Amino acid sequence: MRIDLNDIKVPTEKLDAIVSENMDTIRISHKRKQFHKIAGRCAAIVVCIVMLSVVLISNPALAEKLPLIGNIFSRVQDEQIYSGDYASIADSLDETQSAKSDGITVTLSEISCTDTALNAAVIIESEEAFSEEFQKNSQGTNENGYANRLTMEFEQTMDFAGIKDETSGHITGHMEDDHTFVGAFRIDFSLYPYGELEIPDSFTWDLKIHSIRCLDETGVVFLAEGDNWEFSNVVEKTEIDIRTVEVNQAAPNGMVITDITISPYEAIINISYDETLIQPGYEDVSSLQSVMLDGSGKEITDKVGMFPTQDYDLSNITVYYMSTPTDEAWMAIQDRVNLGDTEETLREYLEGIAVYKIEIPLE
Repeated sequence: MRIDLNDIKVPTEKLDAIVSENMDTIRISHKRKQFHKIAGRCAAIVVCIVMLSVVLISNPALAEKLPLIGNIFSRVQDEQIYSGDYASIADSLDETQSAKSDGITVTLSEISCTDTALNAAVIIESEEAFSEEFQKNSQGTNENGYANRLTMEFEQTMDFAGIKDETSGHITGHMEDDHTFVGAFRIDFSLYPYGELEIPDSFTWDLKIHSIRCLDETGVVFLAEGDNWEFSNVVEKTEIDIRTVEVNQAAPNGMVITDITISPYEAIINISYDETLIQPGYEDVSSLQSVMLDGSGKEITDKVGMFPTQDYDLSNITVYYMSTPTDEAWMAIQDRVNLGDTEETLREYLEGIAVYKIEIPLE
């Protein structure tokens, strides 16, 4: 983002208003002690405004980032797969959380941590304008309707886990201008190596990014590789409203929906297996496949039992189980489900072919 440093001025009109307002209070009080207290506050305001102006003029890079640092989630939270209000619970980081490698500066702006995930907001800036190819394939959706995202290879250590986790992740966001990409990425605590661990109220998170890239129609478009994108932060966990709905209902093949955990961002369906509940003819677990619908009849697309809560009507969930003796039978059902029927038509279709269903009220 480009700004004219000549535009950075002491806001005299606002300052005069503050002084005038407080002087009115002084005249009403008629107390010498109160006079000194309020006058001192006005002097402090003057000093702060002047000092801020001096800092911005002497540090153009900081001046350019001020509108972004600490304000990324508010820009990109609705673009995330697990969307929701992260901005109100995130901790803002300071200017020290910037690192430069190969002409690319990465800045961690905010961190939002709950019992289910750590989400980090990031600014990626290039000395030279990002290529048109990069800008096209790093934001929006592709021709197949899927979101374009950046991919980063990184390693991380959370002190409570005690191991180095080398993995990859996606950064979802958009271009602010030709030199600046803003986005966020997610560390899922339901996955290895954190799935069986209790997330402490405070912990140290060390992150080292090795590469950043995006994909186009022909293959990988590398943005940059480097070893200087290193960050270390003490993360504070925020308690959010998470509720668990007990279900404990089994399908004929012995698969049991034990409960559903729902947060403002994601819902997790916990499943177990009990062979004592298998009904004759369904000894093979794969003999049944399922499709879930939300309260409005919209298909719920889950990722290993987890799906975003913002996308669905969670007044209730219905899980339909269909007999699928062959892979071809299951593919035929999937093709029919993906036709794009209305919610009412889809529910009618599943009601007609399901051999079993589980209805789960969530309110």
